[in-house]
Amino acid sequence: MTPSPTPTPLLNAKQTAAWLATSEAALSQLRYRHEGPAYVRLGRAVRYRQADVEDFITAAIVRTSR
Repeated sequence: MTPSPTPTPLLNAKQTAAWLATSEAALSQLRYRHEGPAYVRLGRAVRYRQADVEDFITAAIVRTSR
């Protein structure tokens, strides 16, 4: 049996909102509109994988041309 890869940490909505400098309500609206970072639903709990939040931030980078 091969060892599984190291799991990415799970963040709750409060931690994710703080990282993205937004509110939990705004994060909830992003989920509702399918515009925010990918998330995991564990029963009623919503969790965000750290890697998915990092990907969301990277995808939002706007490069200016000069």
